[in-house]
Amino acid sequence: MGLYNKYQTNRILRLCLVIAFFLTIVLWVIQSFRIFGLIINNGVAIKDFLKLSIYILPLLIYNILPFTILLAAVLEVRKMIKEKELLILQSNRYSDFQIAKPFIISSVLMTVIALLFSSYLMPKGYNEFKRLQFSLQQNYASFLLEKGIFSSKINGLTFYIADRTKDDVMHGILMNDSRIPNKEITITAKFGRLSINDSNIALILQNGSRQEYDRLAEKLTLITFNKYLFNLELSSLLKQTYIDGPNEKYINQVIEIALKEKDKRYIVNLHNRILWPLFCIILGSIPIALSVRNFYYRIDRYNNIKLFIYSVSLVSIFTLSENLAAKNINWSFLMYLSAILPIMLILWLLTFRKE
Repeated sequence: MGLYNKYQTNRILRLCLVIAFFLTIVLWVIQSFRIFGLIINNGVAIKDFLKLSIYILPLLIYNILPFTILLAAVLEVRKMIKEKELLILQSNRYSDFQIAKPFIISSVLMTVIALLFSSYLMPKGYNEFKRLQFSLQQNYASFLLEKGIFSSKINGLTFYIADRTKDDVMHGILMNDSRIPNKEITITAKFGRLSINDSNIALILQNGSRQEYDRLAEKLTLITFNKYLFNLELSSLLKQTYIDGPNEKYINQVIEIALKEKDKRYIVNLHNRILWPLFCIILGSIPIALSVRNFYYRIDRYNNIKLFIYSVSLVSIFTLSENLAAKNINWSFLMYLSAILPIMLILWLLTFRKE
């Protein structure tokens, strides 16, 4: 690799590292605020919140890598234009492709990194994220008892809590239990508190009533109580088993399921895992390809906006193609066209010099 290639590639990759860091931090903070609600509203432990926040990072990085190389390429092209580096290189008879070579090398390296995330790191992290999220939703009773809404996360059981204080005392409790055939049980209480141990969850109710209606006997039984213990088995919270989704499986598993079971979700996901990393090459090469063809030769806001419109349009076309393929697998070829045609256009721009 020549001196120019080494110098320019190092600059672009360093920019990528800085931009990726800041973009990841911004997205991580936004995502963490969403997860933080679990702590405030549902009593999830801080360590579980931190785990969820860390496990989601590979997915965030995978999605931002093409935009990272785009921003790095734009900044580097602006520098080359501002400091007349582009003119100097062209005056020294560098071809368009030679000028663009460091950008292509950097884009290919970013593509390799994106493929690594696509095949291993992203499914590994997202699998851990979804499993922990599922575990928290199934095992923390607080999820059943959200304030101000009717919750039916257990089949046959409906809960309503009017209010919940900071010391975890619940007010205005209503429960309807229809799990026993031909019987309907309604329990109301003024106050209640959760008691959780390793084997079960108990809801301790105070100052309320229990009403049971037997449909076969057409008999209504009503009792009032000062204190009532309502037990819930943890196993009863698990009304469904956890099933991995396409994003949570390694690339070899996705290929196997796509080929054997012909599952449309896995086929589209496989196409995405192959093609999305290629957008590192597309978005990373667009700025220099347009610059050497004089489409982006001035430093001004208007040209910057045009460049980002082109880039966002390409990504939007790919996303639209993916959505169409998800509905009808026969549209999958559009995903490949939306990735291959821009690469061919970039090669044409860099190969055929404008007269």
